[in-house]
Amino acid sequence: MKKKFTRYIAFIFAFIILFSFLSFFSFADTGPKPSVNIDFKNTGNKSFYVTLLSKTSPGGPWSYSENTGLPTDYGIESDIWKAFRSYEDGDSFYLLPYIKKCSDSFRWGYYPPKTFKVLIYFPTENLFAVSKIYERYAFDSYYEIDLKSISTPIESSGTLVCKLDCNEIKSYDYKGEFLGLIARIAVTLSVELGVAYLFGYRGKKTFLTLLLVNLATQLLLNTALNVEAYRYGTGYNYYELYIKLEALIFAIEGLVYFFTLHKFRKEPDRWVSILYALLANLSSLAFGYKLSSFLPLVF
Repeated sequence: MKKKFTRYIAFIFAFIILFSFLSFFSFADTGPKPSVNIDFKNTGNKSFYVTLLSKTSPGGPWSYSENTGLPTDYGIESDIWKAFRSYEDGDSFYLLPYIKKCSDSFRWGYYPPKTFKVLIYFPTENLFAVSKIYERYAFDSYYEIDLKSISTPIESSGTLVCKLDCNEIKSYDYKGEFLGLIARIAVTLSVELGVAYLFGYRGKKTFLTLLLVNLATQLLLNTALNVEAYRYGTGYNYYELYIKLEALIFAIEGLVYFFTLHKFRKEPDRWVSILYALLANLSSLAFGYKLSSFLPLVF
């Protein structure tokens, strides 16, 4: 009895630490994140630098400041950073420190600005090309830019600037989204299996139960969020739905585990499965948040 009580206290203590560590992370999860995706045509096999100018100064983890970090803080070469900082936008859009070197495509997959301009810098010519104002039209918004269509450069505040247009491609990369979903399910399942092992849930039946439950809940989460974001964007209602879905998923998993997982444990206790469901979901939240910084194409 003493050993059993000690184990419960350890799990509760681990949960409190994890909960404090998370601080809800803006509802981060191994679920999908909104993105802006741009394909470039007729690039002439040359490299250039791309960013999105934002209508607002905060941009998730990206924010504008007159003293925004050193270039090395964001992996940007010093001369490139200085060039972008010298650009003055006529509509007072903000430069956020998310700049990527590209040759054929650009993706901003972690908190891209909702209202933006595309800004391209060609270092060889010391030339900028800027688009008109666009808004994300869906959870994953796709655009195409033909570099042959850019206008004749004009001088603006001592900088050569061209105009360019983006073609909105109102469709999804279904193959990419499907592969991303499979990857998220695999990560979630791996994390929850690891937590299950600590709780003493092991064996083929445990794996099959967790697999089926996670397939159902991940499909529910991803489908509902994508439909909501595509139709209404990622405003307050989106995050309100996110909270409700997370609560629903915890309730579903807790209920299923309450009636099943105790059968696969040497010391059967239905209520331990509720604690497991909570800790497993919080663990996948934390792990997904960390991975999103390294694998934005998936998370």
